[in-house]
Amino acid sequence: MENGEERHEKIVLPEGFEERVEGIGMVVRSWAPQLEIFGHPSTGGFLSHCGWNSSMESISMGVPMAAMPMTVDQPYHTLLVSNVWKIGVSVWSWARRKEIVPAVAIEKAVKTLMGTPEGEEMRQRVVELRDNIKKSVNHGGLAYKEMGSFISYITKN
Repeated sequence: MENGEERHEKIVLPEGFEERVEGIGMVVRSWAPQLEIFGHPSTGGFLSHCGWNSSMESISMGVPMAAMPMTVDQPYHTLLVSNVWKIGVSVWSWARRKEIVPAVAIEKAVKTLMGTPEGEEMRQRVVELRDNIKKSVNHGGLAYKEMGSFISYITKN
């Protein structure tokens, strides 16, 4: 079995592609440093399958999402992101998951995130959510206190 990096090295791109994107983009052939990418000031959104870890990483860095769930719990996370927290948009209906997602659906989601007042509101909400989470886990915050209570409880019993 090949490791992930070896498999990525074998991916063939169109001739001259890497030269054309040099200076304006990059080709990542191995594991991408997702948190570093999310923390870059030019990152305006994240096209995500809405796995829990990816969603939490995006929120922790204040990056709104274009949600495109694939399986299992991801549709529920998409509902949280788009309908409850309102920090992202759903790219494609889960009910239509067996269809190929058209490029125009992705384009619409990206344009919404990057170039509309609605997208700016999502960006502000995700930054506010990020800041509230940070306060909660810091010393004296609610999550910090609750974790302390839990640890105290389980170590007494």
